[in-house]
Amino acid sequence: MTVLIVRLLLATGLLFCTTGVFAADDPLLISAIKLTTDAAGQQEYSVSLQILLIMTALGFIPAFVMLMTCFTRIIIVFFHSTTGAGLAADAV
Repeated sequence: MTVLIVRLLLATGLLFCTTGVFAADDPLLISAIKLTTDAAGQQEYSVSLQILLIMTALGFIPAFVMLMTCFTRIIIVFFHSTTGAGLAADAV
């Protein structure tokens, strides 16, 4: 038990001691993500930001398609069950 406590304390101490090593001069400056505006007022995104946005969209698109598919199936099942039960005329 004491060995586990010593290991946890050592790991925690190493974690807090190394945080200064990885700190940047300006924490808000990320060179890979840039948004530049030219003289005409058009904005250009860096390639890294474009890839990030595309990969995010590619991750969410299947989720939205599955969500719409399930919703459509549930609505169709509810329609047929109300029609089969004879409740469709009461809903109108």
